[in-house]
Amino acid sequence: PVFGQTPDGMWLQFDPRYDVEENTAENPLRDGGGTRTLISNGLAQCSNVRRNVFNEHGCILSREPTTCKGTSDNLFIPIELNAENIVAIHEITGTYPYAVMNLPLGGDDNAPIVSPCIKGTKTRWEILPENECVQTDMDTQTYNVLSSVLRQTQDDNSFVRDIVFPSNGASCSADYADSLEEVSMILGNQCFKRVHPEHLSVFDLTLCTREENPCTLDLSNGDHPVKSPLDNDGNAFFDYQGQDNVFWDDQLSRLTKIGRLGDTIMFKDLPNNMRLAKVANRFNDK
Repeated sequence: PVFGQTPDGMWLQFDPRYDVEENTAENPLRDGGGTRTLISNGLAQCSNVRRNVFNEHGCILSREPTTCKGTSDNLFIPIELNAENIVAIHEITGTYPYAVMNLPLGGDDNAPIVSPCIKGTKTRWEILPENECVQTDMDTQTYNVLSSVLRQTQDDNSFVRDIVFPSNGASCSADYADSLEEVSMILGNQCFKRVHPEHLSVFDLTLCTREENPCTLDLSNGDHPVKSPLDNDGNAFFDYQGQDNVFWDDQLSRLTKIGRLGDTIMFKDLPNNMRLAKVANRFNDK
């Protein structure tokens, strides 16, 4: 048997039996199979067809937000993960999506930090104005190699840049190849500051609002650390640095990652608890 665990801790067992839905000319699926297409990430295809002489007596006008419109591509409503839209999703669904910031580079246990010069290593860099950081001391070879990788990446996110150090053909100098940890680099009028791999990633933190407090948050001052920013201030950012109790490393496997701040995702990529008709309508109208 195959088992899986949902972000909220529930265990599921895979059942290979088919779940057959009626989809006839007399009783067609109201969304044309659109929901199945979304859930399966496009593996299941639309099951509706254009009106013709054989089905016209049973044709209906569907108002379902997931209705197939001839091709599955038309179902993919784009949603930019910006502060305004994160707040909108919270207000519609009652969930708690956040762009998480200021995670410690070495994790909750302050583990040793791998140099960004190690071949095949993936690192994240926050993009800041030039005057907000100081260039890290390094030799010309190391600077040129890292700056080249940052400039040549296909990542066009406006807030962070994810890079993978080449497996061959480039190397930092011996003096810095293994020792670089916290790094800031000035490129033109921008600063690229190395940050935690999930800095400014958007996560669903609804799990941490459950009554049993699985994230072991400090609730002693009356304001809930996860609920308060969105509920009270309309703030789409969760500042981990300001938390009295650490929980990120322990709970990461149970938290659903939605994307990065500034990325554009599709409606189908939202977690199940956010993939609602009202959310689809909100972004389909934009």
